[in-house]
Amino acid sequence: MGVLSIVVGTVLALLTAWDAFESAVMPRSVISFFRFTRYFHKLFWWLWVALSRLCDNRGRELILGMYGPLATLLLIPIWALGLVLGIALVQWGLDALTFTKGTPSFPMELLNTASCFVTLGLQRQDASLGTRTLAVVTAGIGLGFLALIISYMPTLYQAFSRRESGILLLDSRAGSPPCGAELIRRHAEIDQIGEENVGLEGEGVGLEALCTFLQEAERWCAELLESHLSYPTLLAYRSQHDRVSWLSTITALLDATALLKVGLDARTPAQRRLAWRAYCCYAMARHAVVDINYIKVDSLIKADSLPRHLLPDRLPDAQQEALAQLLEGSGVDIGNPERWAALRRLRQEYEPYVQRLAETLLLELPPWLPPPDAHDNWESGMQDQAEHFYRVQPFRQGEGKPKSQP
Repeated sequence: MGVLSIVVGTVLALLTAWDAFESAVMPRSVISFFRFTRYFHKLFWWLWVALSRLCDNRGRELILGMYGPLATLLLIPIWALGLVLGIALVQWGLDALTFTKGTPSFPMELLNTASCFVTLGLQRQDASLGTRTLAVVTAGIGLGFLALIISYMPTLYQAFSRRESGILLLDSRAGSPPCGAELIRRHAEIDQIGEENVGLEGEGVGLEALCTFLQEAERWCAELLESHLSYPTLLAYRSQHDRVSWLSTITALLDATALLKVGLDARTPAQRRLAWRAYCCYAMARHAVVDINYIKVDSLIKADSLPRHLLPDRLPDAQQEALAQLLEGSGVDIGNPERWAALRRLRQEYEPYVQRLAETLLLELPPWLPPPDAHDNWESGMQDQAEHFYRVQPFRQGEGKPKSQP
């Protein structure tokens, strides 16, 4: 019995330590069927989604926004419990092989191990040399685990902060929710104001600004890929702002760069630079969404997602004319049937991936055409902010003070 306890405890402690190492230390995505984190996320996400479906839209979004931080905090005691339980089994097995008159009870061994893990160091007076040595090792593991958690949380939230800054940059450039066609239209609109907006080389300021922005967006996509592969829990961290998310941002970038790749006539030097930037940004963004889909065993991605032929069409043929009118004067022409067919083929390279992510994470994808009554988040006033931050009904004159929503 003692030998079995030692073997089981050693395996449990090693698996828990390896799981924590892979999740918090190793700077790459690890696919393993023996990770506790994998099964924890799948079970906890299923329960959390079921709970959110009992609420209305506002309550559902609030509950889903709590999942990421809560899951991160719950993983810490789970790892600690696995380490303490494994070491306690080893200690109990050693005592069973050492003591001849009687073995201490397992609850007492568990308490002693936990006290050593948190560096209290409670031990029996008759403890053997092996027991005291294991207590010192346990205390060292506890200190190392504490240092790991202290460094893990700031790293996670720094990656989240960098991701949010890239999301906010699209607010004034592409609207809320972000729209790829609107991103192109707004930058082209700058060059239609007057001759004073012409740059030193005779090219439009809007064209150069869009080229610079796509360069920054490419770097943001690369950071997104690196951080979410290293810390898959970030997939469940939702944006702090309404109508935007990391998925809607990267989808809007894919839509915009796909339009530029298909409809831009690269005749001038500035247009050729823009075409190159669009190609690089598209490649990086698609690389990100494809690789994030492949880490399904470490994240929340379901294996039974809808097949490609059943996914909804984000841009039906009936919207071709409206999209072409929106892009009129921007230098991007998709009115040609051949270019429209090329855009449809290009969309098949990334839309199935973002749609499956949206289906699993319960996020909304941005539209191809901006809603007619939509306004940017930066244009919101006190009423909108009160509704967003304090969850109160917008105040209207003559209705008295706003009331809190249940």
